[in-house]
Amino acid sequence: MTDVFDSLAYLTGGLLSNPNITVTTHVMGDGTITKTPDLPWYHGEGVTFTAIAEEGSVFSHWDFDGTGSDPILHLTANRDLAVLAVFTSFKTINVNIDGGGTVVSLPPGDVGHYPENITVTLTAIPDENWRFAGWFGDVVSLEPHIDVITNRDYFIQAVFVAVGSMTLTIMPSGDGYTDPPPGVHAYPIGSKVLIKAVPNENWKFLNWIHNNERVLNKTKVVSLNESQIWYVYFDEIFRLNLQISGDGRVTPTPGTYEYTEAEYVTFEAAANVGWTFDHWEGDLISYENPVKSLISTNKNITAVFAAKQQELYCTVQGFGMITPVGTNHYSYGTIVPIEATPDPGWHFAFWLGNLTGSENPTQLTILGDYHILAVFEQD
Repeated sequence: MTDVFDSLAYLTGGLLSNPNITVTTHVMGDGTITKTPDLPWYHGEGVTFTAIAEEGSVFSHWDFDGTGSDPILHLTANRDLAVLAVFTSFKTINVNIDGGGTVVSLPPGDVGHYPENITVTLTAIPDENWRFAGWFGDVVSLEPHIDVITNRDYFIQAVFVAVGSMTLTIMPSGDGYTDPPPGVHAYPIGSKVLIKAVPNENWKFLNWIHNNERVLNKTKVVSLNESQIWYVYFDEIFRLNLQISGDGRVTPTPGTYEYTEAEYVTFEAAANVGWTFDHWEGDLISYENPVKSLISTNKNITAVFAAKQQELYCTVQGFGMITPVGTNHYSYGTIVPIEATPDPGWHFAFWLGNLTGSENPTQLTILGDYHILAVFEQD
């Protein structure tokens, strides 16, 4: 927006007050600019610009003839002026204070709102008879000054404790329960405190660490002759349940396995005699063998084997009939009833081929491709 005041139409003390001074305002982002005075502008007169952000935005800084990040800008109209107000979406730094103290931010935020991608310095200032213990939450530090880059929203806790007390700080990594809970806890000097870690479902306790000392027990009694920070680590567990359907073998062998890191596992299936590998099912759908799968979540995988189809051919010699007759197909291992029935004037004599003897009816276990001949003789 450009506003031009032609001062040839105005005289002050008989002199030209403003020979064609132009004030141009520009906006980048969601916001507006007001000017005081709006019109006219006299040479050497001060002009005040105010940047007003719209909802969801925050004023960032001035550019062109304007500088700084204060939303109110004062300039002198001794020449043509052009100012740019830059607005950005804001990020929020929520600071919660525990104990006696205050937190100062630089630059100051509007209810914790700051432009994106700037550095905000937070300073913890304890009240009398209190001392600063540390920052916790999205930023962890024992220093009273921290720099936060506003590339996301933050929740930060500033903890102050009474002078003369010791602090026990619990810092978890992973998913689990601790007693005392995560955070800073104040105790009288010399206190003995039992700390305990319990992993949540699908996680397991790894260890405690304090001053590079690793403690593998879930519980530990600590003596607070000085302030201490204890880190506790939980590892996520990925469970693999591997099963077989049918008759075959798999590598790894069937069972339940636990992984604490995402890992590629190679699965290989081998069919037993009379069977063939068909496919993988469950959380692995594939016909490949062997095959790789990334174990990064809990998975149930089944290797499916199918019985081979075997051919049974039944025929007769002489006059009579056999059941079943002709060519039939059966799964490997199937038990098939076999019966020979002679015609009048004939009798069943014996079996030939893959069935021997003279028992009738009988049965046959299908372990391959078989040929059976029922022999009938005349009475």
